[in-house]
Amino acid sequence: MLQIKCLFLTEITSQPGSAQVAFSAYLSAAIHNLQIGQLISFDRVALNIGNGFDATTGTFTCPVAGIYFVTVSLMSYLNNELKAELVQDGNNIAGVYTAGGSSSIDNQGSNSVVTRCEAGQKLLVRAFDISGSKIWGHPDYRWSTFSGFLLYPVETEFVG
Repeated sequence: MLQIKCLFLTEITSQPGSAQVAFSAYLSAAIHNLQIGQLISFDRVALNIGNGFDATTGTFTCPVAGIYFVTVSLMSYLNNELKAELVQDGNNIAGVYTAGGSSSIDNQGSNSVVTRCEAGQKLLVRAFDISGSKIWGHPDYRWSTFSGFLLYPVETEFVG
């Protein structure tokens, strides 16, 4: 007889070296007239294992120190240029560029990074360089997303 043991998330994450963190969020509605430096607040959460993502601010706070894979994908309107940056504790770690075409063509740009994140550090996406940009968002089609997951935990570095 085959026996299957189901573990609750608290049982899994309480074991040493087995932290599990993953998030995926998206825009449920379009954002018009983005300003330079404006936070792109991904308001719908599809996945939030580890509870690091805050939909009210659109910010991910690393719950454990580790190496993370993070990706951003944004869809711009036609005849519209969009530049955004992935920011870790105030520093740009990746850029996203997309420009919709002039004949009924929207466009999507994305970028992904692998980064070391200490517990409590914040990751967010904000507009830069161009004012007045528009981003597609929709409650059913996840055209503009912000996602990431912990590849593996690491010990916190102390500088000092």
